[in-house]
Amino acid sequence: MNKKPDDVIVLVSSLDRRIESLESRAAEEDEAGQREYLFQAVGAMFEKAATYLAILQAAGYAAFFGIWEGAREYLTRAENLWCAGLVGFSLVVFICWHVILNFTLARQQFDIARLATSPPEKFKDAAAALRSRGDRLRARLALFFLPVNLLMIVPAVVGMGVLLWNVAERLLDTL
Repeated sequence: MNKKPDDVIVLVSSLDRRIESLESRAAEEDEAGQREYLFQAVGAMFEKAATYLAILQAAGYAAFFGIWEGAREYLTRAENLWCAGLVGFSLVVFICWHVILNFTLARQQFDIARLATSPPEKFKDAAAALRSRGDRLRARLALFFLPVNLLMIVPAVVGMGVLLWNVAERLLDTL
């Protein structure tokens, strides 16, 4: 799945279009319907943004390890340890976070499958319970989104900075 930088602008403008659509439907629907539509729009945008961020992060890790593989023989042991340690830590957090997200999605899919097979007389209550669990789950995941992303991004950027700084320093020494 290839995404261009312009896709981010498309994603953001998509939310704007959904909000405009919500405003135009204001006279037609009640407040609860408007809120539901807005939650769906924001949820869809969050999912697209999270996918885009994951692709960007995976490409960043690949780029780092590609550059590091070619440059590590020119770095000292300490420089190699700092680079590998920082980016490795970031990569472990990245993998753990995405494993947790995948387990969460799988659990939701099982819950939806259970809902689909529930008796018609219990469907409405089961759907409300599923929606409530989903809301609580999204709230918990939202609490961890920023700290986890900081734990991924900051060490990776510092590790890449250490690598690039030392590679540039070695290249300048050869001139």
